Amino acid sequence: MTRFSLMMGLSSVLVLACTDSSGKVDTGTDTGAESDTDTDTDTDTDTDTDTDTDTDTDTDTDTDTDTDTDTDTDTATDTGVEPSGAIVDIQTGVIPTDSVVTLEGVIVSTPVKEFSSSGRAFFVQEPGGGEWAGLFIYASDSDTLTLAQGDMIDVTGTVVEYGGDLTELQVESGADVTVVSSGHAVSTTSVDPSSVEDWESWESVLVSVGDVTIDSDPDGFGECATSTGINIDDYFYDFTLTVGIMDTFDAVHGVVNFNYGSFKLIPRSVDDLVGHTEYIRPCTADACIDDLVEGDLVVTEIMYNPTVDDDAGNEWIEVYNATSGSVDLYDLVVEDEGGHTGVIRSGAIVEAGGYAVLAIGDGEDWAYEFTPSGFYGSDVQLVNTGDQVHLKSSTLTIDSSAAYPEDVTGAGVAWQLGSPSIDGDMSSDASMWCAATDIIGATTDMGTPAAANGACVSDGPPSK
Repeated sequence: MTRFSLMMGLSSVLVLACTDSSGKVDTGTDTGAESDTDTDTDTDTDTDTDTDTDTDTDTDTDTDTDTDTDTDTDTATDTGVEPSGAIVDIQTGVIPTDSVVTLEGVIVSTPVKEFSSSGRAFFVQEPGGGEWAGLFIYASDSDTLTLAQGDMIDVTGTVVEYGGDLTELQVESGADVTVVSSGHAVSTTSVDPSSVEDWESWESVLVSVGDVTIDSDPDGFGECATSTGINIDDYFYDFTLTVGIMDTFDAVHGVVNFNYGSFKLIPRSVDDLVGHTEYIRPCTADACIDDLVEGDLVVTEIMYNPTVDDDAGNEWIEVYNATSGSVDLYDLVVEDEGGHTGVIRSGAIVEAGGYAVLAIGDGEDWAYEFTPSGFYGSDVQLVNTGDQVHLKSSTLTIDSSAAYPEDVTGAGVAWQLGSPSIDGDMSSDASMWCAATDIIGATTDMGTPAAANGACVSDGPPSK
């Protein structure tokens, strides 16, 4: 069982202990854990049979005033109740928010997620698992923190409710985390979702859900619905390249996480997706993505810094179909220069010689008046300081744009492949690209989404 200490404010310390075997509640300074060896020197003639000579409040009826010289230094306050674990008490509110807590002997149940800053996040749970046994840990200044799944650790931090939704322990630095030992198995609890009315008691716990069917393709945030009633999410493991609608699994393991208003199951690796049977989607065009060869699709326009609204919801690229037949864009992989990928799951059809606009996000924050053909997701971020776009199938790179330099067009202006005759060789040549000059609808942004680009006639950003 996990032991813990709780520091309320700066002056008091609470340590939980157990009752003694007699069932008496010790309210003195004795923990009830040691065998008292005091050397009582009183000379009273107490004839009762009680041999307890400490200062507890047992119910013996003697009236002696013995003045024993017990010198033990045990200062614990015996509650008479055996604790069920620090994490359980945190999750159920016995330990309130803003309390400083030290957890001892908890198991790291997930990989460590690194953020762009020095922050690190991971989940821990009590060795036995079960309801209320998991907790999210966020270490804000811990770029040197090295942990592995299965490590047993001691960790000190402050209990908070992140966003009012997720209970977590905020750790100031990696120095507040100590690895005790490694290589421990992480307990996984099988859960029948039909019997779960509220996933709150399973928050941050590693669970297994059986007989799973995927009910929707992954959205722009790496999340898809399942037949179990709880979505799966790519927080730790990006399954979006391999999982699609109507795929089935014998079981899905994962930690129960809460964000954006709902509980999600987050697998940690491919090993958490057990018994995967892929649904073979019929091709609805003359060719599908895995039928294509290099140059069949061409990147022709990149809006990397829109001003119509924020980048996170409104970046987009334009793709040209250079084949002689229609192409189903389902399963097209979009990748940025940093290797971040997204997959088109909308099943968009682009006709021969036609254009399709593919956008970030899932459309919820889309501010332009035109409608994209599909969304590649928020993992792909076209950075304003320079980037590049790659189009891929499961076997090859279909096309790569030229790499654009920092602020090559100015904010709100798309970078275009300026040629009426397009092939894949042109796309990688930066001299063939220039700033767009046409206004997009009622906005002040410039570009020609889903339409042919004009020829490049000058260098530099246009005047708005």
